[in-house]
Amino acid sequence: MSEPVPRASASEANGHDTQAREFSNYESLFLAETRVDLSWAEPAERSLVEAATEEPLVAFGVPSEFNARCVRRLCKVQMAFNDVAQANDWSEIYVLGMADAVTMVRSITFTRHDGRTELILYGTRKGSENLLSESTISSSRH
Repeated sequence: MSEPVPRASASEANGHDTQAREFSNYESLFLAETRVDLSWAEPAERSLVEAATEEPLVAFGVPSEFNARCVRRLCKVQMAFNDVAQANDWSEIYVLGMADAVTMVRSITFTRHDGRTELILYGTRKGSENLLSESTISSSRH
């Protein structure tokens, strides 16, 4: 597994209330997955790491930080970039490489206090797509 990336707080979402709420909701869902299904999580994490090292993605530069972690039904990929354009490229292209490991993917991008751009992707295990659906997220807000 990769080195852990420092956990961001919702307040680091630069005051973008909607994005901060989304981050908080996705993060809460991820943290609520207290059990790990190693038979799925370990191969999924390997697949996510491998996808990050493949061309043409590497041609867009590599993140200064990378961490992939999967639990029972969700994976979280957290990356930091020195350049916002790199983060945008990765948010569009890396998702395609994630398809071997996860199905539905949601992303959050924000600028950290140190000026780097953080990209966080949450993906579901096949059959668990409802975890990241809008209705599930909305009901978890109440």
